[in-house]
Amino acid sequence: MINRHLMRKDSLLGDFGSGDTGYDGKLYDPEHVLEYLSKEEGIPAEAENAKKTLDELIDQEIRICDQLTSYLEFWQTQMRRKHWLTRLEFMTPWSPEGINPQQLRSNAQRCAKSLLKRLKRLGGELHEHNIEAGRIDEKVAPRWSSRTWNLINSCLRPANSFGSPAAALERLTIHPGEIEHHFSRRTEEMHKEIGKAVPPFWWKWQLRKWMLFPYNTVSFPLIFITGTYVTLHYTELANTCLTSIQSVGTFLFTHIYEPIKAIIGEIFFRHAETNMDREALKMSRESLQRMLKSYFDEKFPELPEATRATMAKDMDMKAVSEEYSTLVNYALSNTLRGDIPRLALIRMQFVEKEMLGLMDSVDFLLDKNEVNMQFTATVPAVVILYFAYRVLVLLWNRLMGHKSLSILSLNMRKEMLRLDRLLNLKDRTVTNNLSPIDMGKAMVIIHRLREQLRILESQLDPHEVEAMRTDLKELLGAFGPVTVRQQLAIIRRMRLSYRTVR
Repeated sequence: MINRHLMRKDSLLGDFGSGDTGYDGKLYDPEHVLEYLSKEEGIPAEAENAKKTLDELIDQEIRICDQLTSYLEFWQTQMRRKHWLTRLEFMTPWSPEGINPQQLRSNAQRCAKSLLKRLKRLGGELHEHNIEAGRIDEKVAPRWSSRTWNLINSCLRPANSFGSPAAALERLTIHPGEIEHHFSRRTEEMHKEIGKAVPPFWWKWQLRKWMLFPYNTVSFPLIFITGTYVTLHYTELANTCLTSIQSVGTFLFTHIYEPIKAIIGEIFFRHAETNMDREALKMSRESLQRMLKSYFDEKFPELPEATRATMAKDMDMKAVSEEYSTLVNYALSNTLRGDIPRLALIRMQFVEKEMLGLMDSVDFLLDKNEVNMQFTATVPAVVILYFAYRVLVLLWNRLMGHKSLSILSLNMRKEMLRLDRLLNLKDRTVTNNLSPIDMGKAMVIIHRLREQLRILESQLDPHEVEAMRTDLKELLGAFGPVTVRQQLAIIRRMRLSYRTVR
């Protein structure tokens, strides 16, 4: 139940005893809502729709508080910097005086004042209703729904008239854009409320920096020289770009496409193709064997037939080499008789046979290592593509503001440390529950943790992500009221269980 001191006239909940004025000019009190709900069947479904709408409004309030927290942190960071550097970065040709420390403190105070008001409302009222929504059933659904619609009615004011609670529920359920439109309107109202305390957008901030005098002295001449060169050498630059594109395409084709195609063909469509003529090797061996057989029959008739046949079959060149070295001593006469030319032809045939054999061995080796060589051919291209991808991802993340896994994990640990400090400071109080403002701060921190977890979701184990989301719900009391000691215990458990927040 909500404490009576929170149900003041300016409260979002209004005064439940006297009712609150609705969009149709009638009293929007529990009796009227109960009368409407009692006519319908399926009261828990009605309450569930109300709970869903309220959850979206609570999420909007948290997002606005998160924006205000970021604004406050921005101005506090500027206050910690050196005065001349802050003044320089805020100085532009249309505002040459820059910004002074008093303006920095004023902006921080305005953000802090608006944030404090919203945190009190967020933590003290919306959150307690959200917890109560987790325990709706047949008996308490009408009573809870009536209070919820009072809250929704106040949150949406001054929105367009929805008519009755039924029309409001139907419109908010069927048209989700109404909720987002309401958030945009609330954001604009918040910006008007804090005025000049809204920090500039990142692109305005970069433009402001580029308009500074130190940047102008370097950037404008550089831009002028670059533009002049491009204008005068347009054709040459265009041809260079086309040549570069063609070279990159050829490189990718020869180092990526062809090796991968060869690897796929080797693995799935392997067929016996060879660069070596095996038939020529066979004929060369047979020719050498016939030449040796004829030579041995003529020169060594005293040897048994089986021995001469074995020597010819084994292509034994020992006898030929010894005979050749003897005949060389009388080269002229032996050449005229034809002995040396005959041995030279036999030796040449032997060399041919050996060369074909070596080519066959090399071809066999290449065939067995085809996949390895193709993989080796792709290594340089893969390395170049990997580093190019990493550089492009780094540049894209820097331009778009995306962060890596290590930076996101570091941010999550920082937010866990903030939450731990907040709860430890309140653990010494007499009551075991957080005050509305502290509960609002805790909700903003948990919202940031959820956002970081959403970004990291694809890189973490699904079970770990789901477990972390459940623990974050427990911290807010979604499964029942929790004390500060219990919240601290949940944080310790999360630090011990999940590697991203250790």
